[in-house]
Amino acid sequence: MTAGVLAGSQLVEHVLSETGRRVRRTMLDAIPDGEPHAWLYRLMRSYPGRPGKAIRPSLCMVTCRAFGGADHESQPVAAAIELLHNAFLVHDDIADASQQRRRGPTLAAEYGDALALNAGDALAMVAYQLLRRHARGFGTALADRLMDEFEAMALRTLEGQATELGWQRDN
Repeated sequence: MTAGVLAGSQLVEHVLSETGRRVRRTMLDAIPDGEPHAWLYRLMRSYPGRPGKAIRPSLCMVTCRAFGGADHESQPVAAAIELLHNAFLVHDDIADASQQRRRGPTLAAEYGDALALNAGDALAMVAYQLLRRHARGFGTALADRLMDEFEAMALRTLEGQATELGWQRDN
C-alpha cells in the first residue's frame, strides 16, 4: 500500500470516527428523556449510543462541505438520517430475528418484539422532528426539497426491505 493510499484511508477513518462521535451526541440529544423512560426512551438510546460505521452521516456532512456549507448546518440533517437508519435497523432485526447488533443484543432480543417495534417507530418520528426543526432555517423551497429527499430515501429503503422479505417469503 502506498503512503498516499494509507494517508487517504487514515483520513477516511478519522472522518468516519469524528463524524460518528458528533452525530451520536446529536442523536442522543434529540431523544426525549422523560416518561416512559424504561419502556421507550431508554430503548431508543440503545442503537444510537453504540458506535457504527457512520457512513451515511459522513457522506451528508462532507457533501455539505463540498458545496461550501459548514458542519453545524449539516450535522442535524446527518443525525436525522442516522436516526432513521437506526429505526430501520430495529425493524430489520425483528424481521430477521437477529440477536446481535453493534456488539450488543438487539432491542427485540433484550426487550421483546413489541417494545422494540415501538422504539423503532419512535426513532423514526424523532428523526422527522429533528429534520423538520432544522429545515425551517433553510427557507421554504430548500426545506421542501430536503424533506422530499428524506422521504424518498425512506421509501426506497422500505422498498428494498420489502423486496428482501418478499424474496425470503417466496424462496
